Amino acid sequence: MMNMIAVGQKAADAIKSVMEIEKVNQTMLAEKMNYNRQAVQQSLNRRAGTMRVETMRRMVEAMGWKIVLVPADELENRF
Repeated sequence: MMNMIAVGQKAADAIKSVMEIEKVNQTMLAEKMNYNRQAVQQSLNRRAGTMRVETMRRMVEAMGWKIVLVPADELENRF
């Protein structure tokens, strides 16, 4: 079965969900991305809830995932 995460609010929440599924902590993710842990922590904990799409892409791809955009009405039938 394919894992899917629907992003309705914060990108950081979607990243944290993937981290939970993949059993990856912030230190492990930072190592996979060749970043320092503090940079990953800051991206995931921003108060404004903003994250650059490029940062999100790097994080999910480091865990073996991809970002896919689909029409909203197609998601309504799945979730």
